[in-house]
Amino acid sequence: MKLLPIVRIRRKYYFVDKRLRQLRNMENVHDYLDFKDVYALQDYLQEQKAVWVVKE
Repeated sequence: MKLLPIVRIRRKYYFVDKRLRQLRNMENVHDYLDFKDVYALQDYLQEQKAVWVVKE
């Protein structure tokens, strides 16, 4: 089974789901961000200076 990559943005950790184009908070399932495409998701990660904890 393949694990989803994890990033840290500020003090929160998120799963990066490129298939669904979402960032999902690891601790709160109701805290997620949807993106129109994978490129928008990648741009957001760069803008927020996300730190990769577990990469693909």
